[in-house]
Amino acid sequence: MSAADQMVFREGILLMNDVPVIIVTRKFIVDIQTAIEKISGITGAKALLYRIGFKSAVSLAEILRKRHKMQGEDLFMKIIDVVSRVGWGSFKPISMEKDRIVIRVHHSYGEEFGNVGRDVCYIWQGGIAGAANAAFGWKVRGKETKCVGRGDPYCEFVAEPS
Repeated sequence: MSAADQMVFREGILLMNDVPVIIVTRKFIVDIQTAIEKISGITGAKALLYRIGFKSAVSLAEILRKRHKMQGEDLFMKIIDVVSRVGWGSFKPISMEKDRIVIRVHHSYGEEFGNVGRDVCYIWQGGIAGAANAAFGWKVRGKETKCVGRGDPYCEFVAEPS
């Protein structure tokens, strides 16, 4: 985290820049996803976690937009900077074109799954789409084109019109 980030513990609530947060292990996220997959199946888990990622990115964008008075590419880049700094992975834009974004992620929580022969980062499929929607107003669909869960060296996400 940077010097601009302020962590405060107040009455059992951890705040980062006045936003309530919880610190959990990456394994905890994987355990939640694995339980959802067992209960809802892979298709159900993908849909649910995509929606959670999308909504979370939009919520983060709203906080950042108010705090920093930014939008568009500046807001999108701030979103991926924040999620990189809090442990979701190292997010890097590969290309940012009109209505299409490609983001590469090294050290995603997907590493905790190991090579299971399939995509596993459902949260970020929705998260990248939600960030693009919030920052640019784009109606896009996020998809994972590379994933450590299927043996790729990194994860890669594309947000483009569906």
